[in-house]
Amino acid sequence: MFKKFLRKCTPNPLHRLLRKSGSVRSFLIGWNRGLGDIPLGIFPLVYKIRKRIPEAEISVCTRPDLAAGFSLLPSVKTIIEPRLIRGKPYDIKKFVDETNYDVVINWPDPTFWCRDLLGKITPRLQWNSDWNGAWKRLDLDPNLRYIVIQPSAHTTHGPWRSWTPENYNKLIAACTKWGQQVVLVGSKKEAETPIQGGIDLRGKTTIAELFSLIKERSFLAILPDSGILSILYYIEDAFPLQVISLWSKPLQGVLKQGVFSPNPLLSHLPLIGGYKDVSSISLDQVLDAVKSSVTSITSFTGKKDPVN
Repeated sequence: MFKKFLRKCTPNPLHRLLRKSGSVRSFLIGWNRGLGDIPLGIFPLVYKIRKRIPEAEISVCTRPDLAAGFSLLPSVKTIIEPRLIRGKPYDIKKFVDETNYDVVINWPDPTFWCRDLLGKITPRLQWNSDWNGAWKRLDLDPNLRYIVIQPSAHTTHGPWRSWTPENYNKLIAACTKWGQQVVLVGSKKEAETPIQGGIDLRGKTTIAELFSLIKERSFLAILPDSGILSILYYIEDAFPLQVISLWSKPLQGVLKQGVFSPNPLLSHLPLIGGYKDVSSISLDQVLDAVKSSVTSITSFTGKKDPVN
């Protein structure tokens, strides 16, 4: 609370920097956050810089695991630094020659610096055409459309953001009963998450394969507040997809940004748990949402009345 109070009373450091920009043209930004922070953090930061300095050259020094995500933001030059470790302090000046840049931003704080853009700009990511057909490297039936489920948000600072394994097992069983094929995705298969059923691709896909699967072979994605959801939501390309998202809080991630997806064919239904705990979302709530989605896509499955 004290930190929030200080922020309200403190001038925005980015605004102060840009007002004094003068002949500044090149920026180097250190970035050691998560995948979903690319559209929610870097995009608004770049937007503000370029609004003040349209010709600004912006480079971002980041981890190897974020390189694929940054390929969707081609207006930014990406410098990959293997020595960066998520959650660990760093000094970007030890990795890159700072004399090549007019401004070096070591630890950006877009949550504070760009809060005035909430609800005012839509982050836009350009689909990487090199990812087209990447799903074909997976052992999947090319004649089916899948339900994609991410059982874990893969976060250490918000364990309340993951639904229970028991509910996921019942959800998968219901989808299977309705004649649907389920694919499980995520960066890793967690031992404490004993999910049964479906095609388990957790930890077995590249970023390209994952998003190609969702974009080109799925009709429904069930996702927690995660990097996968944030990237998917802001891809500026027209492809049909229904998204059911599970939330512990209403003002986080894409909900906090408060704008529609730039994909005009994306339908989004957020389900929000009470008590700041996503596990309070009932199984029936999710089943009703999935049932409605499955019923509406009979043209994909080629089946009549898939839900009984």
